[in-house]
Amino acid sequence: MPQNPGMSPAVQQAMQKRSGSPALGQVSPGAPMANPVPQPGNPSSVNQASAPSGQGAEAPVMPKFEPQNRKDLITMALIEQLKNDNKLDKEKMEMAKQPSPEPAQASVAPQPQPNRRI
Repeated sequence: MPQNPGMSPAVQQAMQKRSGSPALGQVSPGAPMANPVPQPGNPSSVNQASAPSGQGAEAPVMPKFEPQNRKDLITMALIEQLKNDNKLDKEKMEMAKQPSPEPAQASVAPQPQPNRRI
């Protein structure tokens, strides 16, 4: 290391001690690294397809269907309408199962005013 003549002798000695110390290049085994390098994977595990981690076998995710022509668009519209109708039917069934709300009190409801002629 080049010596700077403007440095005090104490600083120069400290720098010499530090540059000669092998502790600067050492890293403790549990210390985090600035740029950790991943360990190379097992070649057989790299080539295998990953399986879902859930217990049940799940179907692979299919790409979203894109309509190609007018018939496809009509078919998709009908499918969406059927889905909406099914949801509506389910909601109607749930509403029928729920008890009807009690009638509002007379003091809360607005009183009808007789028609007045001016």
